[in-house]
This record gives sequence, structure tokens and C-alpha cells, in this order.
Amino acid sequence: AVNSAAMGMMFLPGDWRTTPEKDIKDLKSLSARQREILTMLAAGESNKEIGRALNISTGTVKAHLESLYRRLEVKNRTQAAMMLNISS
Repeated sequence: AVNSAAMGMMFLPGDWRTTPEKDIKDLKSLSARQREILTMLAAGESNKEIGRALNISTGTVKAHLESLYRRLEVKNRTQAAMMLNISS
């Protein structure tokens, strides 16, 4: 892990990733709004920017993200964005 970080690479614990098939299934189970938010999140937009673009409150964005994290079984926005990028 330390060597990977020193070389500028990202390190993820081996148990974090599952099979690509599961990732795709998880992404297909998302609502249209969750997929829209996930796409914006992966593009680097903040909760505030997402809320403005979708005409919803920041609190609603956070609620969608919490639901999305549970459904994808991830802990944060970085892991969620990585799942989208890996499955694409």
C-alpha cells in the first residue's frame, strides 16, 4: 500500500472490489435520479452543484447519496464514482 501510494497509484483493500458483474447489477438497480446524481458525482461536482443543476436541495442530494452508497455497498463518493468508472 505504501509503495503504491509512493508511486502515485491508488491502493484499495482487496476485499473492497467484487466482481464486475455484481457492480453492473448494482448500477442497474439504481433509480434514474440516482444514476443521474452518480454521473454528476463522478464528474467531480459538489453536492451544491448537483442540487443546483437538478433543482433540488443539498439535503435531498445528501439523502440520494446515502441511499446510493447503501445500494452500491460503498462508504463514500470516491468509491461510488470508481464503481461507475470501472463499469463503463
